[in-house]
Amino acid sequence: MLSLMGLRPAEVCGLRWEDVDLEAATIAIANTRTMMGNRYVRVRLYDARSSCLTYLANNGVPDHILARWAGHTNVKTTKKWYVKPDVEDLRGAATTWDGVHGAATEGQA
Repeated sequence: MLSLMGLRPAEVCGLRWEDVDLEAATIAIANTRTMMGNRYVRVRLYDARSSCLTYLANNGVPDHILARWAGHTNVKTTKKWYVKPDVEDLRGAATTWDGVHGAATEGQA
């Protein structure tokens, strides 16, 4: 669930109960964990993180809020690595292009 909300895998693995404030409905990211024992944890939770950030971006969350949600200081990082266009975004672009292309074709006739 936390990965679907955009947390990094290392943040989810490092979360402790004392970091959770149920009354305030907040969590504090105070620790990260990328190793268990002597082995690195190999987790593909970044796919869920990317889906979360793409969903938020596609539903009108402003860029500066999106970056803050992701824990980034630079909006460009968030948009470059995590916000991916989906099929519906591309369909909208194709419709727009068809309007331009169709108008040019009709004008030539």
